[in-house]
Amino acid sequence: MSYVVWVDDNFHHGDADERYWAGEFADVNQAIERCREIVDDYLRSALKPGMAAGELWESYKCFGEDPFIKAPYGPPVRFSAWDYARVRCVELCPETG
Repeated sequence: MSYVVWVDDNFHHGDADERYWAGEFADVNQAIERCREIVDDYLRSALKPGMAAGELWESYKCFGEDPFIKAPYGPPVRFSAWDYARVRCVELCPETG
């Protein structure tokens, strides 16, 4: 079975024309890792010195990339880019919460 990672962006939420393919993986864990990389890339690019976690979170919600995984067969893969990003914002901005 293969797992395909697709990416929507939060700025164009719901616009399938803005969606792009980010890879196909034989293993679900590899697909999840790719999704995490995509979210982390955005968060690192948006992070400014002294930025609060809430500010970074708001930036992600408005402009970040929202990867998701499609499996052609079987149950859907449970990965939430938003849940992951929320945790990462706090990790990247620990002094500001």
